[in-house]
Amino acid sequence: MTGNQDQPRQFAKAMVLLAIASIVAGLALIAYYQHQVESYRSAHLPPTSQEAIRTAKAMKHLLLGLLLLAGVFIISSYAFVRWSRRFRNQLLRKPHPPTPSDDVWAMHRLPDDDNRGTNSDRTTPP
Repeated sequence: MTGNQDQPRQFAKAMVLLAIASIVAGLALIAYYQHQVESYRSAHLPPTSQEAIRTAKAMKHLLLGLLLLAGVFIISSYAFVRWSRRFRNQLLRKPHPPTPSDDVWAMHRLPDDDNRGTNSDRTTPP
């Protein structure tokens, strides 16, 4: 039975590792492409305008923001799944056995009446 429970976790771990690997590969490709573009521009094209540079920087910031949002989404989804599983287990657990109540009043019984008014330690004078 534990094999069936571990299979979705292994699949999820594999998918997270695949996502991280694709992000790292994407960042490496972006860096490589940016290096190639810069070397081509320096060799063949005149300097670019300020508007094009601003647009490129805005796109870079947008992609970085989207990457951060994806990371936050993955972490919060993982936390929510863990919390929901724990909550479900708490709801489905067996209730605690009831407290034994065979002789509840015997635990709260007052002392006998014959010992109340007398002191058995004192001796009465003759």
